[in-house]
Amino acid sequence: MFTIIIAVVSAAVAAAASVACFDISRVNSVWIGLGVFFIIQITIGLIIRKKVNNITGEIQTLMEKTQNKLNRKIAQMQSRPMSSPKSAQQMLEKEQNQALMQALAITDKAKPYFKWNLMLKRQINTMKMMLHYQLREFKKVDALLPHCFIFDARSVAIKAVRMYKNNDPKMEKYLAKKCRRFKGDDAVLLYALYSWILVKAEKYELASAVLAQAKNRLDNPVLNANRENLVNGKVKHFSNANLGEAWYSLYLEEPKIKQQRVVQRGF
Repeated sequence: MFTIIIAVVSAAVAAAASVACFDISRVNSVWIGLGVFFIIQITIGLIIRKKVNNITGEIQTLMEKTQNKLNRKIAQMQSRPMSSPKSAQQMLEKEQNQALMQALAITDKAKPYFKWNLMLKRQINTMKMMLHYQLREFKKVDALLPHCFIFDARSVAIKAVRMYKNNDPKMEKYLAKKCRRFKGDDAVLLYALYSWILVKAEKYELASAVLAQAKNRLDNPVLNANRENLVNGKVKHFSNANLGEAWYSLYLEEPKIKQQRVVQRGF
């Protein structure tokens, strides 16, 4: 908001001054004003973007350091297994959650720039929403979702999961639309999620139809196997487990054998 105000005032002053001081025509003064307006906008925009990039870079560095640290601990545990795998998992998750909370604290550094960029608050809210989801703070996720950018497949999946958990009747229509929009691995995740929800609701024919649609667009062994299982009445064999972390990070299911999950999210 401040950026626009400063740009407009500067443009108006420049236009008026060009007429009063340099005897420039009103038409040319308008062009001068527009030039000043865009220069101010671009200059301030670049400054704010650099500030925000420093903040997101700090978060990225924190996450990378945390991942490397956890990877070393996992390697040590594999060479010298602990007596309680559950305790080891809890220890790793505790350390990971501490890093996530530090990342949330870092996002607060962007608050002073919200008044300079109208879209920045939504950008930071999206980042915070993802971090809260990884912490399983789902009420905070629900509060932030209406104020986020929902563009990428993971944010779409998270929104769909929360709609499902909150019994939102618009969830199926939302996911059906988003499945058609994405391609590749992004589409695989959304089709897997959509079909899983339908199976849980015992809508087996619709789930099979969704996976048939996916087969026409993608060639994914997990989706294809799930479709074959549904067609042949083997509902109990339906599973998204082979999608690995992409699936389990949605927290709809826990792996039968506990995986040591570490976070690596791009911002």
